Amino acid sequence: MEVSEQLNFLLEKYNCTAKELAQASGMSVSVISRYRNGTRHPSKEQLRRLADGFVELLNKQGMEVSCENLFDDFEPSGVDKEMLMRNFNILVSILNINMSDFARFCSYDPSYISRLRSKQRDISDPEAFAIQTGKFLYQKYRNDDKTIAALIGADRMPDDSGEYTDVVQKWLCSGSLYSKELIIPFAGNVDDMDIDSYVKSMEMIFPERDIVDVRHEDRIYTGADGIREAELDFLYYALSSKTKKLYMVSNVLYNSISIDDDYSNEWLYLLSCIVKRGTNVYIINNFDTPVDELLIKVRRMIPLYMTERIHSYYIPGIKNNLHYFTCCCTDDAVMYGDGIVGFIDKIRYTLTSKPSEVEYRKAEFRLMLKKARPLMNVYDKSNISVFRNFLKADSHNYGEKFGVCSRMHMAIMTPELLSSVLDSNMVSDDERFKIFEVYNEQRNILNNIIASGSVLHEDIYMIDSEEFQSKPVSFWVIDEALEKKLYYKYEQYLEHQRLIKEFADEHENYSVFFSNNEKMKNMSFAINKGRWAAILRFEPPFITFVVRQPNVREALENIALSITE
Repeated sequence: MEVSEQLNFLLEKYNCTAKELAQASGMSVSVISRYRNGTRHPSKEQLRRLADGFVELLNKQGMEVSCENLFDDFEPSGVDKEMLMRNFNILVSILNINMSDFARFCSYDPSYISRLRSKQRDISDPEAFAIQTGKFLYQKYRNDDKTIAALIGADRMPDDSGEYTDVVQKWLCSGSLYSKELIIPFAGNVDDMDIDSYVKSMEMIFPERDIVDVRHEDRIYTGADGIREAELDFLYYALSSKTKKLYMVSNVLYNSISIDDDYSNEWLYLLSCIVKRGTNVYIINNFDTPVDELLIKVRRMIPLYMTERIHSYYIPGIKNNLHYFTCCCTDDAVMYGDGIVGFIDKIRYTLTSKPSEVEYRKAEFRLMLKKARPLMNVYDKSNISVFRNFLKADSHNYGEKFGVCSRMHMAIMTPELLSSVLDSNMVSDDERFKIFEVYNEQRNILNNIIASGSVLHEDIYMIDSEEFQSKPVSFWVIDEALEKKLYYKYEQYLEHQRLIKEFADEHENYSVFFSNNEKMKNMSFAINKGRWAAILRFEPPFITFVVRQPNVREALENIALSITE
């Protein structure tokens, strides 16, 4: 019997709800929902937690059930099929794998592979698929060993074909989509928003250098080393020219040109200096960037997005596996180039200040912008009402929603508890009135979500009494006309937690898990699965990024799930 069948059978047999099992096992309702419909499969550790959860529920009903015997009817494979296909799709995207070649090598029908990748069909034998993928890579992609090793988190790929295949198979089947190296720094970048401090700290690492003079002669660059030199020369030139607008578009893969962090750090430092100076930067992201690269770019540039001078776009629906293209413009210079995918050593860039070329390339960029969509919407204190209106409209839409919360929010406070907190913080009558306006609005949003039938799960960061005494917990109420920090007394903090637990008990489609996970300490996620993902920071300056671009949105969903699971 499949895991999903057995799980549904046990829930029905013992008259338990998925929400009750989620609370008893310490897992989210959304994860259990995926186990039930077969789109995800529990690992041995997750299976043990499910069994422990059932035992706890059945003991409360007066039944004695052995945890060891509860899941005797099947032996789980430990393969998360959904994650396997996501990992496979990232691998295909990064290596530009030809699906016809892959299907021929593995003796699969190409249409079968296509349906697997688009989630129109469930994979029947995940272990065999992963093994065949490993064998294919060993035979066809040994030149990309460094890229593959970096992707799967290995120091190097084995020389032996059996060991090589085993490493790839284990990674594909592990359910690990993003490594800790990608997730944990993300949290740090959300919290580290001070671009002035960043620029100052990097000035000693990247001292000034001579600016390339292209007033009388064009500068030509070739190959991967040439790409790095061209981009840095262009940014140094842009920094010296005091340009008011900077345009950037490129579909050259980051992995193709970045050997280590030196180049990317210097690139980020120069762009930070340009933004700090007041230049508006318009970036069209890679037309078909792999998920991991898009996520890395978003993570590294969050401090720059904070300035609201970075305007980031993407062009949907364009696949380009043949031609590299790059174009970057200032008011008086342009760096452009192209080449054939797979032949990075043949790519050719030109840096010039010819007026005719500059005007032509800027006009070309403006035409691309007409086809582009914003990569994200950015909200700060000045337009927070727009963000709240967005949440109000979305609250009526049915969906699978979850949050990773750095603090408890006001919506599940009682008016009496909120009044008590306001009293202890000596809030004025005018501020009190405004705070209750925000409070009532948040309660309406929550009530709409519950009434819509949406499944809502929240993971909330909590601390114990000892930590509370050393650093009392606060929360912010932010509006265009108000920015107020409110501190709990410890008994108020505990009462708020109790009210949230009580709310979860009373509403079938709301569940909560309290965690002391440090990765949740300084950031919050809000997710409407398949529609949008938001990163929120409430410590001033308030900022929220809402992403709808499918690849980045899905990546953020998985980061949030990785943190909570």
